[in-house]
Amino acid sequence: MNFGSFFLNEPGRFPGEPVGVPWGEEVVDLVMSGSHFSFSGLSAPQAAYVRQRYGDFLDAPSSGDTPAVRTQLFRAAPEDFRPFTQRGWTYTLDRDYGPNRVRIAGLELMAMLDWSPHLSAALWSATEITPGFNLVFDNVFRMVSAYALLARGGVLLHSAGVSDGHWAWIGFGHSGAGKSTLSGLALDAGQRVLSDDLNALRREDGLWLAQRVPFAGELGPTHGDDRSYPVAGICRLAKGPAHQLRPLARPEALAALVGSAPYVNQDPYRVLDLMASLEALVRALDCHDLTFRKDAGFWPLLAAAALPQRPPPSPPTLPGGEP
Repeated sequence: MNFGSFFLNEPGRFPGEPVGVPWGEEVVDLVMSGSHFSFSGLSAPQAAYVRQRYGDFLDAPSSGDTPAVRTQLFRAAPEDFRPFTQRGWTYTLDRDYGPNRVRIAGLELMAMLDWSPHLSAALWSATEITPGFNLVFDNVFRMVSAYALLARGGVLLHSAGVSDGHWAWIGFGHSGAGKSTLSGLALDAGQRVLSDDLNALRREDGLWLAQRVPFAGELGPTHGDDRSYPVAGICRLAKGPAHQLRPLARPEALAALVGSAPYVNQDPYRVLDLMASLEALVRALDCHDLTFRKDAGFWPLLAAAALPQRPPPSPPTLPGGEP
């Protein structure tokens, strides 16, 4: 099946450039995980949704501030898209990866990520009302966020992020491994949850940090905690009859983490950048297999295993003492 043919009536008419008729003149700026996102061309209803949904991340740009990622919104005609029922269907965006662009097709949306020369995006939507626009915007913003983090040497992971207020632990795994269950148990134990679905990890001053993002699963989004927490360790999750924390070999952890890095892990042009970020992550942090049952008894195991991060290896010294 050709790109876009599942969603679009005429895939060959997919826009070749970020041009079109804007929905309106509204602009919304967000800051998340060290990156600045600017969305322009929104209508009043679209801007109202974004401000309400992402209110904790709103930012007023200064005159000298250049957003890391600019996204322009344009109108698309409803007849551009194929009608179909969503009953019994798991929604997956259709993506076409290229060396300088990624094209995206979905329900009532077309989008393009462009690296010419820096990451920017365009979004063509057939709706401005919610429900409808919320699904359009949220899906594209998640994908843009993943690439913005990658550009900074970080990664967006399908994972549970939990914290005691000093350290963060990242638990990852396949669907059903227990990300939301672990997060709920951490809340019951009086601990903090960054997200039970997607978490941003990035390096700052030599440390890997986890910070809350507005993307959540069964527990819903958390609010108000804007701190970044140094990551104490990463755990591959599994439910079981007893709490156990076992070392996980770094090559095995690296292979498993690739599967938990959405969007970017399927991009043949940028997967090597993802591998480099994940390799730096597993070299700096302890990796574990965490098996847990449905109580908070796993928390003392994590607290006891928390260790300072290892610094990145120093560059080799050349003869004469120059690095």
